[in-house]
Amino acid sequence: METEVEIWRTDATRVVQSSNELTSVSKIFSQVYYRYLLTSFNLTKSWFQNKNKKCRNQFIGYGHQFARLRNVIFLPESSQGQFKLFCDLDRVADYQFLSQTKEVPISHLNVWMKTLGNTDKEYPVEKTSDVTTLAVFRYKFVNLYNQMTDFYNAFLIMKLLNLKPEKTDILLTDGNLPGSLDKVWDILYGHYVAGIQMDQQDIRDQVQWLSQTDILVGMHGAGMSGIMSLPSHAGVLELFPSYYSPFNYHFQAMAKWRKLHYLRWQNMNPTNEYPDSFTYIPTPVVTQRLTSLYYAMCGHKPDRR
Repeated sequence: METEVEIWRTDATRVVQSSNELTSVSKIFSQVYYRYLLTSFNLTKSWFQNKNKKCRNQFIGYGHQFARLRNVIFLPESSQGQFKLFCDLDRVADYQFLSQTKEVPISHLNVWMKTLGNTDKEYPVEKTSDVTTLAVFRYKFVNLYNQMTDFYNAFLIMKLLNLKPEKTDILLTDGNLPGSLDKVWDILYGHYVAGIQMDQQDIRDQVQWLSQTDILVGMHGAGMSGIMSLPSHAGVLELFPSYYSPFNYHFQAMAKWRKLHYLRWQNMNPTNEYPDSFTYIPTPVVTQRLTSLYYAMCGHKPDRR
């Protein structure tokens, strides 16, 4: 697929120097952002004044710390040369990434550079992406420390390049199996969607999930009482089977008391009803109403990606 890719190196020193002094989550993030503000001017000046453009701007190196690729083909199943450019790579072969730590004197991006390929071949393109993609190679993908450095680097690159999380994809290129920290990428830089059977969760876990939910979607039933635990900006989509009375307004009333955004839908098609109280919900029903809720909550329609 054709996409735009940012590659960066991992350097956690700016994050962890004061970690022993931080006592709360809010203080941690304020410290990280404060450190970003202190260093961003110098970083921007040194990295952006030392741009190295090659291959008709398909490859742009920033201060020998990270690179930006344009009009690149990504081949996920290739063992060598996953990233391919339409140019003569001899023009970028002399570019070197620098390391700022004595423990790791050579940047691992120089190893990555050796796998960068060139091509004049036409590949079948499965997907063309017009958003920016951050390519992440995780060395210790279940190690919280290493993952935190990756999260911070992604944040730093987005700030420096004025990228919006909702218009930025995260591409994990290391080929590791799914890990317990993978969903953090969605939570930090995207939208995390979870399907949870509430009655199988501890009550504390239920309240925690609900308190972090932007839009609650559920079938009419006692579980919709979780409306009372939603944050004040949230929205609710309540779904009804055909055999329930349309005058069941108690959960709608709860949403009204909480001043939440509320929509309902009731099935009128008998073929959507199945034995044991199962109801099929057509996908357009959900997507159209979620779009309406999003518009009501945010004042605009969701960005098309």
